[in-house]
Amino acid sequence: GRSPERPSATDPSYVWGAETITGPVTITRADPNGRITVTNPVRRITGSFSVGKTVRGGSAGTAFVDGNFTFTWSCTDPGGTTTNGTLTTRAGATANGPADVPAGSTCTVTETGRPADIDPFRWITAQTAFSVNGGAEQTGSSVQFTTDATGTPVTVQAINVIEPVTLSVTAIKQI
Repeated sequence: GRSPERPSATDPSYVWGAETITGPVTITRADPNGRITVTNPVRRITGSFSVGKTVRGGSAGTAFVDGNFTFTWSCTDPGGTTTNGTLTTRAGATANGPADVPAGSTCTVTETGRPADIDPFRWITAQTAFSVNGGAEQTGSSVQFTTDATGTPVTVQAINVIEPVTLSVTAIKQI
């Protein structure tokens, strides 16, 4: 329901905007019925998020093909409506997500693809991690976060590790 504090009891992204009041009205004996209109607009607080890519252990063109990293994203607003999409970025770059994510939405970003590794390098998938707003790294192929009630943008950093993989070989010659 509606309340004086919030236009929606279930979705905090909806807030009252600045009201407008028509007037002034002059009431006279001849015209004792004045009319004033008060308008209380409802506005939605929205924010955004971005996904940056960090690769540790090697560089594009040497350790891996200089190509795109791909991500899917899904956000569910406090009212239960879900939107989703895809993002693409490169190592050392950032991709901007949607600019109209309702405040209080729960979002998930998942890494779905990365460029091929170049011998002898291999992606160390067990060390894939994410950081949200500069916080602690969370190991995994996806991360979940909630958008801020003020609409402050969320920054997600996706981290991959790549390392050279070599083997020791001992050759014994028999004659």
